[in-house]
Amino acid sequence: MLTPGTLDQILEVLRDFKASYAGGDSLRGAYQQACRTVSKREGVAYQTIGDACRRRLGLTNISEFRRLLQEWVNGNPSELMGALKRNTSRAEHYRIDGFFEGHPSKEGASVIEPSRSREEPQWETFSFRLDQKSARSLRALGEMKGQSVPELLAETVSEYVEEHLTELLMHHIKGLTKEQLARLKAMVE
Repeated sequence: MLTPGTLDQILEVLRDFKASYAGGDSLRGAYQQACRTVSKREGVAYQTIGDACRRRLGLTNISEFRRLLQEWVNGNPSELMGALKRNTSRAEHYRIDGFFEGHPSKEGASVIEPSRSREEPQWETFSFRLDQKSARSLRALGEMKGQSVPELLAETVSEYVEEHLTELLMHHIKGLTKEQLARLKAMVE
């Protein structure tokens, strides 16, 4: 059973997620931002909030929770509400109902629409090795930033690639023909 405090944390994640998603963040990005915000506000580790949204709801991995979020933003909060109610006492069900009444979906009013359309990114997995000292430092950095190591790496590598690819392209673009530019653009998109 979720404690009232843990339920509060999950509902805060949902509230912050909804605001970020409606503001145009991707589903994944809105969820991660909500967890970071709530963990800082509550003074707990990011992993504690992630654990509340996963293991304490009886889910085996975070993709299951993201699926529930996707259902909610598509207008069907019933599975998310069910997961919350299955893991709380009956005395807390009024709070869950009240939350979703205040944050309606298709059944209450409207689907949660992002203000600008962003597709969920397709992901590829890479693996690599780090020396132990760098690995420990990376874990410490992730903990300080309230992110898991995979989230931190994905964010950092994506920013690095985008920055350096743009820089490299700008350097080489001057000598390309229009046909070469079109092929390059197609590859990047």
